[in-house]
Amino acid sequence: MSKIPILFFNIGNPDFLKYTLQQARNTNPDSRIILMGDDSNNCYDFVEHVNIQNYSKTAQEFKQVYSHMSTNNEQFEFICFARWFIINDFVKEQGIESFFCTDSDVMLFCDITEEAK
Repeated sequence: MSKIPILFFNIGNPDFLKYTLQQARNTNPDSRIILMGDDSNNCYDFVEHVNIQNYSKTAQEFKQVYSHMSTNNEQFEFICFARWFIINDFVKEQGIESFFCTDSDVMLFCDITEEAK
């Protein structure tokens, strides 16, 4: 079984992000670890950075029909939806059939591929 890629999605570069990514690298040393983000977090040489702007076409199409009905901030709520379109476009282009996606504030304490077995 090949190693399962681990995918994080984050806009901005909060203090905790470097620790989360480093922990994922520590427990999954041979896995492809991908941070889908923006220019502000393109600074970690131990993970692969992907700029979300390169995969936002479908998300922008969704934005044309999105109707905001939440009491949450519209920009925040939209990105909650948009990230799944962005991730989908990325994995399709990359030919990734299975992956592990987690929030950027979640620490991994296991080998994801081993857990999947």
